[in-house]
Amino acid sequence: MSRNHYGNLAVQLNQERKQQRVSEPKQTSKVSVRYSIPLEEKLLYLLSVIVIVCISGFILSRYALISQYNYEIENTKQAMIQMQEQNSSLKLKVDELSKRERILDIAQRELGMTMKDSTVRVLSH
Repeated sequence: MSRNHYGNLAVQLNQERKQQRVSEPKQTSKVSVRYSIPLEEKLLYLLSVIVIVCISGFILSRYALISQYNYEIENTKQAMIQMQEQNSSLKLKVDELSKRERILDIAQRELGMTMKDSTVRVLSH
């Protein structure tokens, strides 16, 4: 088309634009870009997460077991301290009850025994 064909420059520009629009190929195909992780990589990540969870669970269970053992040790130490105190008090009671004067007093007053000095033998620890 020439400029002289229509005689109007504005009409000519509109015609050229229409021709350009028609001549341009329309791209109707959609380009789909997939931004996804491949299946193997997904499985690798999943396996990694499972392994990390298993290791964490194992470590936490070991810490729980160690904590339980520590509680048992502390309870045993407390029981041992109480038994030592009880043993000390019982030892004092045994010492008090096994005094020679007390045994002699009980023998003379309650049982009516008499002591002959020639037959008495004193044994000591």
